[in-house]
Amino acid sequence: MGIERLTLPAVTLGATVDRMRAERETIATERTAEGKRKAAEIRSGAERDARIIQADATVKAAAIEARSQVESADIYGKAYASSPELYNLLRSLDTLGTLITPATRLVLRTDAAPFRVLVDGPPRLPITSGAVQPIAPSAPQPAPPTGHRPPAAAAGAASDAPAEGSHP
Repeated sequence: MGIERLTLPAVTLGATVDRMRAERETIATERTAEGKRKAAEIRSGAERDARIIQADATVKAAAIEARSQVESADIYGKAYASSPELYNLLRSLDTLGTLITPATRLVLRTDAAPFRVLVDGPPRLPITSGAVQPIAPSAPQPAPPTGHRPPAAAAGAASDAPAEGSHP
């Protein structure tokens, strides 16, 4: 007694295969949904952690910036107290270095800070007994002539002779 072949009718076989396929698709859909849910939880947690870390870093950066400004003000204060003339000179030069680049073209008065340094030069400091003593800066020099006279000078002047105290 042997079994030759056991088979189902074609309609039943097709329905069984379709049911098995549907079960597998349901399981796959459930697992995909579970994976997407876990991925969303992980992403959400990571974004939350990133926001917390970024907020902490911003607070720490602000604290560091505030400390550096306090220290900078202290250093500037000490530098000014030790030599006001040198401090003003160096700050003027720093300002010039920041404002003027190789491509900059400026037409400015040179008798006003910080450009006064360009005309007057650094203050002269006499050397006495090995110590440098600052001296009071000389009176500001008037600006060199620019080729035109101020309106008040033009109205009151009868000739083109330079006014008293101006430079040729």
